Amino acid sequence: MGSEHHCLAVDMESAAVAAFCKERGLKCCIARSILDGLQVEIPEFETQAASGEPGVTDVLRWMIRHPREMLEIPRLQYLASQARNRLTQFVTEFLRNESTIVSSPDRPNV
Repeated sequence: MGSEHHCLAVDMESAAVAAFCKERGLKCCIARSILDGLQVEIPEFETQAASGEPGVTDVLRWMIRHPREMLEIPRLQYLASQARNRLTQFVTEFLRNESTIVSSPDRPNV
């Protein structure tokens, strides 16, 4: 999708969350960390589950049909770890700065 529309990132879920919050007058802050850049292929598991989430059987079937692609799994785990660490660092800094701003004398009890 990103290549087709010449985008660096595509985020389809955050807009729905922001709209939901706006409709209800709720404050909203969304932070996302991107795991899969345009060059990263994420395996697509065929599933029969109503939820659309692959189960163990779906994953095993995929592994049997695509044994070479299994070599990509450690790299995906590494990318997921990097994304998680960056998001954790951002949220930690954001909350630290937010608590400083909220408790500052210039902005009592925002």
